[in-house]
Amino acid sequence: MAIKGKSKPKARRSVTPGRRPVYVPVKKPLAQRRGVQIGALALVAALALGGIVYGLVHERNQDHEAEQAALEKRVASAYTTEVQSTLSAVGQPQAVSFTLLPDLKTQIDALRSGSGKTAEVAKEAAILQKQASGAADDIATVDPAGMIRGKGIEDQVFVNDLIDASVKMENGLRMDAVAAGVLEQAALAQGDQMKALLDQADEARTTAETLFESGFSNWVSAQITAGTYQPASIGGQGPGANLPTGS
Repeated sequence: MAIKGKSKPKARRSVTPGRRPVYVPVKKPLAQRRGVQIGALALVAALALGGIVYGLVHERNQDHEAEQAALEKRVASAYTTEVQSTLSAVGQPQAVSFTLLPDLKTQIDALRSGSGKTAEVAKEAAILQKQASGAADDIATVDPAGMIRGKGIEDQVFVNDLIDASVKMENGLRMDAVAAGVLEQAALAQGDQMKALLDQADEARTTAETLFESGFSNWVSAQITAGTYQPASIGGQGPGANLPTGS
């Protein structure tokens, strides 16, 4: 039988023990970490390899450019050797231009003004026609495409300049031959017929000069590209003394 007035004893609370201390390793500085060091070494190696590759490519490009320059120089010099003696007989070069058959304009003007004797003009016109036609034939024998073919020259502007130079200078000379032939006819005509023929001769002469000058400029441009152009010195002695020369 329970005894009244007495309470049950309270149960003791148990205390939960705290966590045991855990060792936390100290992180190494970034530069000392193995992964970072391996990555840095890989980057340095890649950069070094890239530098070597760049150097090799750059050297190869320089060698290729030097080879191309040497090829262009040889072709430009060979072409100049072929044409300069021909041109020296049909005009007077200036700094970077060429006065083609200057006597042709002189004879046209003389016949138009009446200061020239018809027989002398006709004789001179025949000589000029022969000179222009002969020079055109000589230029036609020069084959710049053949000089370039198989050489491995890559500069298309240089190639086009040489080919255009021959075509235009030849056609300019042939047009001047036509002008001289018409002038000879004019010297044998009279009145309005002479005047009409003189106009035709002068028009053909102007066309010839424009066409030839364009071809001459192409020739100069090709020499500049090849590094063989020597600026004409005004006042040279003898026909063709001021022509650009190959080196």
